[in-house]
Order: sequence, then C-alpha cells, then structure tokens
Amino acid sequence: MKKIILFCQLLFLINLFSQDGNIKEFNDSKGNISGYSMADFDFKGYYKKIKEFEEKIENGDVKAMNNLANFYAKHDQIEQAEKYYKMAIQNGSKKAKKNLKILEKFPLMSDPMVMDDLA
Repeated sequence: MKKIILFCQLLFLINLFSQDGNIKEFNDSKGNISGYSMADFDFKGYYKKIKEFEEKIENGDVKAMNNLANFYAKHDQIEQAEKYYKMAIQNGSKKAKKNLKILEKFPLMSDPMVMDDLA
C-alpha cells in the first residue's frame, strides 16, 4: 500500500513540474502565445464555425442553437449568446435553459456551459 501511495505522489510531482515548463512555453516575453502573435489568430476559422452553426439553425437544429450560444458566450459575446439560448429554449432545449441560468449568474465564466452532442 505504501508503494502505491509513493508511486502516486511521484506521478503527481512529475506532472506538477512538467506543467511549469508548459506555462513558460505557452507565453513568451513578447506576449505571444506559443510563438504566435494575435496576427496569427485564425479569424477565418472563427467565422466559419459561426456560419456552420447558422446553416444548421436555418434547418431547425436546436442543438446548433445551444452550441452557437455557447460559442458566443465563450468568446464574451453575451448578447448574442442570450439570443441563441432563448431561441433554443423556445424550441424545447433544457440544456439551453440551464446554460442561460449559468450565463445570467456568471456572465464572465462561460466554460461550465453544457454542450449538446453534435448531430
């Protein structure tokens, strides 16, 4: 039993120290993330994702309504997120109702949103 506990502690310490290196690698002294500047951000991919959700919504996909709202919430576009959560709620989404409550209580904490499985 002691060997198992010692082994777990060793794994924890290795993991702890390896994360420190990743943090240093993630942000460099110039404010770049992993060697990339904000100029390298994939804006085309951002708008492509929105377009994909909007096309599904036009076909009545309620999951896409909730997921687009999550996408907007994650990117701090609260008004847009509320719009699509309400649209999904009107179409019977219980997850969107839960997400809207989270958004109303914690508007800047969008990570706990509940994603619908993509169809």
